[in-house]
Amino acid sequence: MPTHVPHQRPISGPPQPVTHYLKMTQNPTLRAVSFEDIGCIYSAVDFQDLLGDFIAKLRDPHISDQSLHDRGVNTWIPFHHVPIFHKIKFMDSDGTIVDSAHIRLEQLDTHGWIIPAHFDTVLLCTGQQPDNVHGMFLSDHLESGSS
Repeated sequence: MPTHVPHQRPISGPPQPVTHYLKMTQNPTLRAVSFEDIGCIYSAVDFQDLLGDFIAKLRDPHISDQSLHDRGVNTWIPFHHVPIFHKIKFMDSDGTIVDSAHIRLEQLDTHGWIIPAHFDTVLLCTGQQPDNVHGMFLSDHLESGSS
């Protein structure tokens, strides 16, 4: 009697820090979303403040955290809308897609039931030191209120 051994999935372990390259669509999912809508629809209430911090850091990469926040608050942003991409793909050096991040907004199904929003979490390494890993916590499950 032949014995059948079920196929086992390999143990993957924790994610390893490797260099990946972004692959974005040519056109955004939404062409222009206001800062106000980003706060309401995407629950990113500090988006404009963090964008100011980001611009201040680009202007002065060696600025301290407290000075960065002070300068970021006073950064003039000459626009009020940004494009939004709901899919981001990550490729390895061979061009193979190895991972992706998705945004799914709250919607209704055909029966009128609410399908809660879902936002993937992305960690970015912005330097050589392990303390330079930052989370873009887009709230894994908006319906549960976690972030």
